[in-house]
Amino acid sequence: MTHVPPLLNSWEFYADVGAVMVIIGVAGEGVEIGLKLLRNRIRRIGHFFEKHELEIDFVGSVFWILVVIGLGMEWRGNHRASQIKYDQLVSAINTAGEANELTFDLSLSRTLPGSLI
Repeated sequence: MTHVPPLLNSWEFYADVGAVMVIIGVAGEGVEIGLKLLRNRIRRIGHFFEKHELEIDFVGSVFWILVVIGLGMEWRGNHRASQIKYDQLVSAINTAGEANELTFDLSLSRTLPGSLI
C-alpha cells in the first residue's frame, strides 16, 4: 500500500466540495428557470412570480454564484491534486530507476571474476 500525502486528500476534498456546490447551484437555477417558464402558463405561479420577482431573481443569482465558485473550486482542487500525483509519480520513477541501477551493479559485480561479493 502506498502512502497518500494528507495534502492530496485535502485538495481532493476541496474539489469535491466544489462539485457539490455546482450540483446545488444547477438545481437551484433549474427551479428558477422552471418558474420563469411556467409563469405565463399557470396563473397562480404568474401571480406569485409578479409578487416575488425580486426575491426569485436574488435567489437565482445566489445559485448562479454557487455554480461559478464551485466550478472554480473543482478546477483548482483537481489541478493541485494532479500536480501532487505527478510529483509522486516522478519520485516513484526515480526511485525505481535507482533500484534498477543498484540491482544491475550488484549482478554485474557478481559475474565479474575476482569480485568480493
